[in-house]
Amino acid sequence: MKQKIQSFMTIFSFIFLFSFFVANSSCLAYEIHVNPAPEIPPHQTQYVVDAVSSTIKYMQENFGKELEKDVTINIVPTENSLDAFSATEAKNHVSGAANDGEITLMLEPDSTEYYIYFLTGHEMTHQYQLAVTGSYDVLNQNMWFIEGMADLLGAEIAKPTNPRMDYVFRSNAVMKTRGNSLTFSGISNRADWTKAFNARRPTYAKADLALLYLTDKYPKSLLFAYLNHLVEETADEALISTYGISINDLEKATGGTPMQELDNLK
Repeated sequence: MKQKIQSFMTIFSFIFLFSFFVANSSCLAYEIHVNPAPEIPPHQTQYVVDAVSSTIKYMQENFGKELEKDVTINIVPTENSLDAFSATEAKNHVSGAANDGEITLMLEPDSTEYYIYFLTGHEMTHQYQLAVTGSYDVLNQNMWFIEGMADLLGAEIAKPTNPRMDYVFRSNAVMKTRGNSLTFSGISNRADWTKAFNARRPTYAKADLALLYLTDKYPKSLLFAYLNHLVEETADEALISTYGISINDLEKATGGTPMQELDNLK
């Protein structure tokens, strides 16, 4: 059935209210509230608004996925980061946080359009992941996949704003993991991921490298298939069920010299 989507925006006291109505038999409807702090420049808020629309469109067109509930997005400036994030996360420059139905974005005064699209797309992806798995306990079983997927789709959503950044994203995944002993099995569960992240290991770059490999070699549609397997299986079992490779196979496939890796990711 062809779906018709209408949207409108009402602005009042720095609160942006989106309502998306999908005309179908189930009458799917949801609202997205974008709440910027007074210090956030209007153009940055508009970037978030546009990035939300781009994310929704991307998920519909590439995966046939719709949001299933309302989402509130709070935008705060860097100097207020400790109001939204723990001291450890702020120190390590975490710029976004996602809970069920709520997102917080932390922006610098000079945050670019690309960065804001990337960050918004990343955190919105977590909302879709949670809708599939139904629980953060499930998502926390494989952090490198969950965070790598969010980064990958964030980069895809942001790419039209600055296509040159696609190479930066890809090369960053290779160069930051070069010669590092960090392994996928060492950052699968939440506790191990957090420990490595707090130690300033390249957790996100390692995760990005894995997801770049998986989506370059296999259909992108398998991303959500993996999440479905993760509900009933371990992280490693879900990898085999979805992609037919073990975590050791993935480790070897993303190894080699940095330039070979970069060439393979083009």
